Amino acid sequence: MQSNSLILNNLTVGYKNKPVLSAVSAAIEGSQLVLLCGKNGSGKSTLMKSMLGLLKPMSGEIKINGFAPYPMSIAKKAALVSYVAAKPVNINNITVREIAETGRAPYTSWNHSMSPTDNKIVEQSLEYLQIEHIQHKNIDEVSDGERQKTMIARALAQDTPYLLLDEPTAFLDYPSKTELIRILIRLSKEFSKTVVLTSHDLDLLIPVSDRLWFCNNGEVISGSSADLHKNPSFRLFYDKTL
Repeated sequence: MQSNSLILNNLTVGYKNKPVLSAVSAAIEGSQLVLLCGKNGSGKSTLMKSMLGLLKPMSGEIKINGFAPYPMSIAKKAALVSYVAAKPVNINNITVREIAETGRAPYTSWNHSMSPTDNKIVEQSLEYLQIEHIQHKNIDEVSDGERQKTMIARALAQDTPYLLLDEPTAFLDYPSKTELIRILIRLSKEFSKTVVLTSHDLDLLIPVSDRLWFCNNGEVISGSSADLHKNPSFRLFYDKTL
């Protein structure tokens, strides 16, 4: 089985010819948990949108398992990268299971008919996130932590090698944060997924992250937590965040 590979090569990204991050070169090899951090407005969201193929690079390239996410067909992208947004979903009249089932949309027919295999994958995803007991509840009837687990179950059902999450712990209490982080670690190790997430919960995530990408002053500094703690700009950011 081919190992995951995410490469940023001399990448410049931004909006309307105004660069936000410039000349970025970094790489992730294999299934890792990667923390994308930096102060608000430093370019984290811009970089994530670029990795999702929602923004065209101004120059340089992004390669995910050898493919550029922009341009890429929606179907091909949906089989490569899954995404969990920052704000927990709050939609009326849809159940936890129905949301998880939407993760199978890239693989179902035009009428979204679920095969026995699709149903089994959804059931396994719900069980893995330990939310099978609430699968028939409406999403607006469950807690923020359960909503976030639902969206991760959806992403797991999508069965992609890459999982990108934007501030997944932002709306959670401390026990829910730590539980969710344990789940993400297990997804990386047990399911061989490359997990990239943005977060301000540095105290919880730095010790368990395989790699850090620090957005600062228009550049991305990549390294282990030990590497980054030698960087004065990162230490100042870290101290202000705690």
